[in-house]
Amino acid sequence: MIIYLQGSTNFPLYWLNPNGRYSSSITLDVDSMSNDYHIILISKPNTPLADSITIAPSGRKQYPMKEGYSEKYSLDWRANSADKVINDALKKLKIDTSRIIVWGHSEGSQVAPAVAIRNKKVTHVISMMGNSLNHLYDFILNERVSALKGERSNEEAQVNIDSLYVEFEKIYKDPKSTTKSIIANANNECLKLFS
Repeated sequence: MIIYLQGSTNFPLYWLNPNGRYSSSITLDVDSMSNDYHIILISKPNTPLADSITIAPSGRKQYPMKEGYSEKYSLDWRANSADKVINDALKKLKIDTSRIIVWGHSEGSQVAPAVAIRNKKVTHVISMMGNSLNHLYDFILNERVSALKGERSNEEAQVNIDSLYVEFEKIYKDPKSTTKSIIANANNECLKLFS
């Protein structure tokens, strides 16, 4: 059995594009792998497995944040839900328990080990394309790369990084908040924390 945990975004695992074609963020070849494994896909909280998306005027894909998503979305929620799904699947399906794999992609790669800690029936963990640093560091790296490319001076980049640390400190002072977010512009540059 393979339990697949997607990465970042609140997108459904399958989405219908405005052009009428489906896309997916799933990095598994589900069709061929399902010949050998039971494949279980777990969506994010309050997010359907499949739904339509829209394209913003900027050209970026977007999907509305469903009610309850922010309140539930956490490492604990994701690991606990996967644990429950594994236990339920083992009761309802004929599964070879010698190979129970939790496969996390990107952000899901940080969740997969937490699932294995909760559920001792997990035999294998795959953390694919994950990052050991949290997403806050993406903004800092963007500033450093921008300076290396000559798009801004090292001094300007450092001023921006210092302001990022001020915003990050606000996040870490209130780690259980489900109402605060970071606003980023189209270039994925952090602008500010808001409630």
